[in-house]
Amino acid sequence: SCVQLMGFSSYCGEAFFIGGFKCFILAIKDSPSKFSPNNKKSNNKKPDKRVKNRTGGYTLACNFEMYYTHSSLTQPNTLYLSEKLMIPLQPKHIALAPVYLYQGLKLKKTALRLPEAEGERRGRLTLAANDHTLEDSQVNDNASPDKPTLNIMLLGDSSAAGVGVSSQQQALAGQLIEQLQLLPQIQQKFSQLEWSLHATSGHTSFDALRRLYVLPTPSTPVDIMIVMIGVNDTTSNVSTTKWQQQLREIISLSKRKFGAKQVIFPCLPPMQNMPAIPSPLNKLMGQKTQIMNEKLIQVCEQYEKVLALQIQVEDSELKNQNFFAEDGFHPNSNAYLLLAKNLANTISELV
Repeated sequence: SCVQLMGFSSYCGEAFFIGGFKCFILAIKDSPSKFSPNNKKSNNKKPDKRVKNRTGGYTLACNFEMYYTHSSLTQPNTLYLSEKLMIPLQPKHIALAPVYLYQGLKLKKTALRLPEAEGERRGRLTLAANDHTLEDSQVNDNASPDKPTLNIMLLGDSSAAGVGVSSQQQALAGQLIEQLQLLPQIQQKFSQLEWSLHATSGHTSFDALRRLYVLPTPSTPVDIMIVMIGVNDTTSNVSTTKWQQQLREIISLSKRKFGAKQVIFPCLPPMQNMPAIPSPLNKLMGQKTQIMNEKLIQVCEQYEKVLALQIQVEDSELKNQNFFAEDGFHPNSNAYLLLAKNLANTISELV
C-alpha cells in the first residue's frame, strides 16, 4: 500500500546514518506489514536490532512505527514517523529515499576524519587585566581572598573536544577562557578561574550522562556547566523521547552530584549548512536538528538556572564556509570563537 511504501522508503532514507547498508538490509528483512498503521501489533514494542558501526561500537536500528494524526495543531491526515524522527512525511521523502541512502553511504566512505584538538584539558589561572593567554596565566598566590574562584566545566562531543582545530587554544575551551578574561565583569567579581574539559568525539547524550556518573564528585561545586551534545544523537536516530529523558537526567545529575549552579546547553548547529552534507540530504538533517533543538528548549524551560543557548548566524555567513573546518562538518577556529564569545557574555550575565 502507499502507507506501507512510505514507511519503508523513510526507513531506507534514514539508514545512511545509522549503520549504512547493513541497517538497510535489516529494513528489507522486516515485513512491510509492520509499517501499517492498521496493524494491531504495531503498538507493541519490538526488540531492538544492533548493527556494528565503523567505530566498533553498536548503533540501535529500531523498527519505525507510523500513525495518522488529526490534531488541530497539524495538518489533517499528515503522516509522521512516531517517536523516532517526528518529521512530516511528504511525497518528496518517498521520491528522494534512494538519494538519501546513496548520499549517506557515499558520505560515510569519503568523509574526512579529523582528530581531537591537542592540549591541556584542565587549568587554573589568575584573572588579571593584562593577562590574556593560557600559557602565561599562572596561579597567583597573592590573589584576593575576598573574591571567589569561577569554576567552569565543559562536557560533550567532538565540538567540545575541539575537532576541527589543532590545539585546545583554538578550540572552544581555550577561546572561552580567553574571552572570559577580557570581560571586566568577570575580573571584578572573581580572582581566579578554574576549568576542566570532559569531551570525546562521537559521544551522544547517553555517553555524556554515563561520563557524569563515572567522574569523581568535585571538591567544590561547579559554577557553570556547559554541555555540548546532540549532533551524534541526531545522526544516530535517538528518539525525541529518549533525547529529552537523557537531557533531564544530565540536568539532575549535574545539580545533584556536581552542584552546578548554572547549566548551559548550546543548541545544535544548522546541519543543513554543513558543506560536507550534500543536498537534499542536508535539508533532511536540518529538519531533524530543528526538531532536536525544539525539544532541548522545551526541557530547559522546565528548570531554573538551565539555559538552551541559541546562536544566531546569518545564512550568508554559513554559506561562505567561514565557520567550517576542512572536513566540512566540524567548526573551525572562527566558529569556536563565535560560540566562545556568546558563552562568555552569557556567563557574565548569569554570574
